[in-house]
Amino acid sequence: MNRNVLLVDDVELFLEIEKKFLEGKGLLVHLARDGHQATELARSLKPAIIIMDNLMPRKNGLQACQELKASPETREIPIIMVTAEESRDIAEECFKAGADMVITKPIRRDELLTAIDSLTDLKLNPASILPNEKPTVLVIEDSSFFVTLIQDTLTSRGYDVLTATDSEDACRKLVAYGRYIHLILLDLIMPKETGLQVLEKIRALPGGQHYLVAAMTSLGPMDPMTSEVKKLGVLDFINKSIPPFDLIYRIDELLFAESSDTRRDPRYTLHVPVQFKTDKFWIMGETVNVSKNGLCIRSLELPEVGGEIVLRITFPGFGQICEEQARVVWASVAEPHRSQKLVVLDSGFGVQIEFRSPEFKEGFEALEAKYRLD
Repeated sequence: MNRNVLLVDDVELFLEIEKKFLEGKGLLVHLARDGHQATELARSLKPAIIIMDNLMPRKNGLQACQELKASPETREIPIIMVTAEESRDIAEECFKAGADMVITKPIRRDELLTAIDSLTDLKLNPASILPNEKPTVLVIEDSSFFVTLIQDTLTSRGYDVLTATDSEDACRKLVAYGRYIHLILLDLIMPKETGLQVLEKIRALPGGQHYLVAAMTSLGPMDPMTSEVKKLGVLDFINKSIPPFDLIYRIDELLFAESSDTRRDPRYTLHVPVQFKTDKFWIMGETVNVSKNGLCIRSLELPEVGGEIVLRITFPGFGQICEEQARVVWASVAEPHRSQKLVVLDSGFGVQIEFRSPEFKEGFEALEAKYRLD
């Protein structure tokens, strides 16, 4: 993997501090002190990403960004532009110059890592979407009742929530706060415009292709609008009749899966009993999402995040019990809610698979081949 990063700034202290921080994340950091040096180094180095100050001598960040994005040799390199002040006008100038993302000084470390993760495959900060980091969700919905319900539910979980009632309101908030937004929840049926029309306008924004979007809808999978919004990169579809605390679980799982690289295409939902062992005892659970290198598992008892567990599963159509080592990278516990006379607790965790067992690998690959999505 290309782990070269080009850091561009005319302030030596900034270069020294950020270089040390990024090298601590396992990156190979190269320095440039003005836009001229940046363009020369970018052509020869072909870094995975460029982090560049806006205001510099000789050639400023905007000029260097325009030059790099105009060249077929360097136009695919993502550029994070760093500005000294938070301003919509300055941000728009940076995006017009070709910047993929804009952040302001002083740089927040979690914000920088999240920005790098969203633009590359480096995956430096999977913990950035966990609840104690207060991820932000933008809810685009015209029903004040439904907005209040989602807002109360997600706020109780630790999420920050922004709301918008139409595309104009949503685009205004995305321009102002887009770099803080982890996920957009979009209603597909609204009176003034459809969710498809709203999503088209979001994708047309500078940097709009990078937003993670989940659709809230009661439309079926064969509805024409469902197909159209899927083409525009909707991650998943959440039924509007979903219980509030199931909604928390779905959003936790969505953000974890995207950030931790455990649910890439092909991906599919699969409910299969699974056992896991943290110490001496086997605990029952159920798979809910499967991907090339991971599982999301629903269970009332949770292992520790970062710990190693043993999984035991019988893959459908494979016929034999398989065991495998896995690393826990995420866990979520929702507040209990009542269903009729029973107290229901929705909780689960995500694991990355080690694939040490040949039998497990064979069963997993057979499952993937059977359920692969086009």
